[in-house]
Amino acid sequence: MVRPRIAIILPTKNEENTISDIILSLLNVGDLFIVDDCSTDNTNELIRKFDVEIITNLNSMGYEKSIWKGIRHILSNNLKYDYIATFDADGEHDPSFFKGLDLKDYDVVIAKRDKFNRISEHIFSFFSKIYFNIEDMLSGLRVYKVSFLNEVENKIKFNFINIHILILSRLLKKKVYEKNMKVSFRKDKSRFGSGIKVNIY
Repeated sequence: MVRPRIAIILPTKNEENTISDIILSLLNVGDLFIVDDCSTDNTNELIRKFDVEIITNLNSMGYEKSIWKGIRHILSNNLKYDYIATFDADGEHDPSFFKGLDLKDYDVVIAKRDKFNRISEHIFSFFSKIYFNIEDMLSGLRVYKVSFLNEVENKIKFNFINIHILILSRLLKKKVYEKNMKVSFRKDKSRFGSGIKVNIY
C-alpha cells in the first residue's frame, strides 16, 4: 500500500521549550510547515536547525488564522499532499496519535481528547455533540483530506475557521471520525489564548 502524503501544520508563538521535541517526534509522520506568529523568544532559531518549511507572520494573526494561512499556502501552491494535519506545538498533543491511523475512509479525523481543562470546553462539547455529533470540536489535532479542503476553501468566510470547517463537513455529509487521544496539559499559559477564545481570532 502506498503511504499517503501528509503535511503537518504547526502554529507557533514562543514555544522554545517544546518545539524541538515536537519537530523530532513528527519528522517520520509527514512534512512539517511551521507558521510562526511573531515569536519573540528562541523559537525561530530552534526551528531553523531542522529541514522544515517556515512561514513567518509579519504581524500577529492568532492561532486560527495562522493555521488557515498554512493550509492555504499548501492549497494555493498545489503541493502534492493527500492530507493536511494540524498539530499544536505546546506539548499537549500525543504524536503516537498517528500510529496505525487509517485515513483512507475519512474526510476528517479529529483527536478526541480524554479530558478538558476548562468548563467552557465541556459546555461546548455538550452542544456540539447534540447538533453536529462531534464531541471535541475544539481539538487542535485534526487531519483533513485535501480534496475536502479544496471543496470548502472558498466557503470559509468568518473567524471561526476550524469550527466552520467541521460544520461544513457535516453539512456536506463528509465522513468524520473521532479517535481517542490522551493529552498532557501544559504547565504554563498558552501564548495563543485558551478554550473557545482561541477559536475566534
